Amino acid sequence: MPASSFFDRFRILLVAVRYAICESGDFARFIMRPRRARGKPSTRKERINRIIFFTLAWLLVSLPLAALLNSLEAAAGIGYKTPRLTEDVLAAVMVIGVLGPMIEELVYRAGLRMPVFCLILVPVVAVATVAPSMTGAAVSSFTALALWTIAIVARRRAAASAGARTQMAKAFIHGYPKVFHLNCYLFAIAHASTYQFVGMQAPLIFILVFPLAIGAAVMGYLRIRDGLGSSIMVHCLYNMVGIGAIAWATRM
Repeated sequence: MPASSFFDRFRILLVAVRYAICESGDFARFIMRPRRARGKPSTRKERINRIIFFTLAWLLVSLPLAALLNSLEAAAGIGYKTPRLTEDVLAAVMVIGVLGPMIEELVYRAGLRMPVFCLILVPVVAVATVAPSMTGAAVSSFTALALWTIAIVARRRAAASAGARTQMAKAFIHGYPKVFHLNCYLFAIAHASTYQFVGMQAPLIFILVFPLAIGAAVMGYLRIRDGLGSSIMVHCLYNMVGIGAIAWATRM
């Protein structure tokens, strides 16, 4: 191998490693202290590079972690409902790989900067998803009504004083890290319906859905950093890899 070719490849590797360290550092700082403020505008190339990097990073982290948690599922006797791919692969790709991620991103991350969205809509949707029965619907409706009532009362009180409204906005900004982290876990818990568990197995769900909480943090970061389009793209790519893995596993 010519020396120039070796050094060119080594230089490319160094650039890739440096890029990974910088992006990982920015992500880690954001997760430690999430903020509503959007960073400096990114170019199209920067957004595409970030989409590719975080899709690969999420896969590299979540797949080994999921394999480890599968052994926990087996030991605890928890069943997992593997999605069934229809004979029409294109339909499966459209539903699981495109439409599903788009809807979930619109529901869970489109309004990450809005108090009403984060504190009312997302919790209600998560409860309704986990418990889609009549009981779950009743609980969700009651929760939505209670939260909307609280929001209306708080808004009326805030309207009486501009200073109070400013204080509420500051309180939301100050507590935003907790709101962001809660949003991530609500997204993960909403997927608990894919597991079959009974009785004392239920607390294990908070551990089993942890890889999804990581994914929610990644997509939330991209939504704040580069916009909703980036989080949708990463979500779609990740789900499409999952479709390929399921298709490969079912043919083995």
